[in-house]
Amino acid sequence: MGHLTSISLEMVRALMKVEVEPGDVAARRDKAAAAFLFLSGARATAFCTLTLECVDITERTVKQYPPMGVKTKNGKAGLTRLLEIPDLLQVVEDWDRFVRTKLPPTAPWYPIIDMAFGVQTMTADQPGRYRQVRLTANIKMLFKKAGLPPMSAHKFRHGHAVYGLKQAREVSDLKAISMNLMRSSIGIADSIYAVLSDKDMQERIARLGQAVGVKPNDGKENLAAMLREVLAQLEA
Repeated sequence: MGHLTSISLEMVRALMKVEVEPGDVAARRDKAAAAFLFLSGARATAFCTLTLECVDITERTVKQYPPMGVKTKNGKAGLTRLLEIPDLLQVVEDWDRFVRTKLPPTAPWYPIIDMAFGVQTMTADQPGRYRQVRLTANIKMLFKKAGLPPMSAHKFRHGHAVYGLKQAREVSDLKAISMNLMRSSIGIADSIYAVLSDKDMQERIARLGQAVGVKPNDGKENLAAMLREVLAQLEA
């Protein structure tokens, strides 16, 4: 799957080191967006339409629910979870706390920011149809500031999957990753496990953030095959 370019944890950490000028709320927002996209694996369109009431950082949950205004692929609903990577979670938590002091629960987590006389002001305006295009432009600018080749917002989804898959220790871990990406099937895994409980999925996704690594002789051929399968599905 070498043709699928993804964003590594090291790259995201480099983005987090980009200095933000005092009062540059947009840059602070974009850094938080980069961290959130990697931790969640959410599609760009879904991310742009998440409201504050859809996100619970304490519980590490993201309500990707169309009835709450989230635009998901094929209108699918899912309660997904954030990887447990402390330094990235801190950036996300800081932004979440800040934005909630300024905007109502129905406002976007990635809000539109108005500029007037050099002052940036967050708004509760709902995102337009092509908000994800603006998101990608902002993310590419962040890459440029970090001295890295620019990548689209969608590549964070690949990065989330690759990072999680590399930490997988057993087939059910791969199923948890697939469920967290809101993919209903990963072929081989579904022939062994049907659907994990929400609690089991939560525990496995949390553990995957701890970089435990695959054990030797632990079904590595099947794991590798499923890794390729899950990554291929990300393009679907």
